[in-house]
Amino acid sequence: MLLSSSEPQSSSFRVPEQQKRVSSSLSKGVVRFTPKSTESRYRVLIVDRDPMSSDLLANALVHERRCDATTIQSSELMPALSTNSIDLVVIGAEARSDLGDGFDLANLVDRSYPHVSIVILLNLTSQDSVIKAFRSGARGVFSRLQSMPEFFDCIEHVRKEIGRASC
Repeated sequence: MLLSSSEPQSSSFRVPEQQKRVSSSLSKGVVRFTPKSTESRYRVLIVDRDPMSSDLLANALVHERRCDATTIQSSELMPALSTNSIDLVVIGAEARSDLGDGFDLANLVDRSYPHVSIVILLNLTSQDSVIKAFRSGARGVFSRLQSMPEFFDCIEHVRKEIGRASC
């Protein structure tokens, strides 16, 4: 589910002006974003263990950080990255894909699209899981036990390329 604003679109996107909510055509590998204004907004794809948690994160990012965020299934992530300009991917460690878990998916994204930043979501944070997340290419690691404002801070740190940080 793509969440977007109803303000004018940027000329680099093909989305009707009157459209308040834009759905993605993921079966064709196309994700469309509607920027809130002509200012630079970052684009986020979210792959999580279930659609409800993905939608909650996307909603929060759109409303609190004014970014363009959409949820996507793990099987559709690589085609979407190949056809869209994406800045950041949030991947749940428990997300399932043909490759395995979210760590394996993050590793593939990091190898294929090194310019795309990755944040890994962990249910339980252990030293091993944090190390595994960073080794898989994540630039940020966030525990679901932390608050939503801390999630926003983690996204901002990674977005601003402040190195790798456990959020």
